[in-house]
Amino acid sequence: MLQVSPLIEVARRHVSVATHPGTAARVGETFVYCMATPTRADINPRWADAVYGDDLHYLFGLPLTTKDSSATQRALSLLVMRYWVNFIRFG
Repeated sequence: MLQVSPLIEVARRHVSVATHPGTAARVGETFVYCMATPTRADINPRWADAVYGDDLHYLFGLPLTTKDSSATQRALSLLVMRYWVNFIRFG
């Protein structure tokens, strides 16, 4: 919860600014996600679930380039990439 709690607080503050009547600039919607699928890199302890940065393997398509990736990992990689592309494209 150490890394998630500050993120939630920042998102709440962003929403409060975006919905404040005196806000001059239009502020977009606020979205967050939590990666819960571990990558299982050799440097991560076995007891750890997903750790900070595990989403990068999926974002950059690593499961699409390795033969030992499951169909679920490949689908998750495509989904994460689609989320980021849509965020970049539409805000």
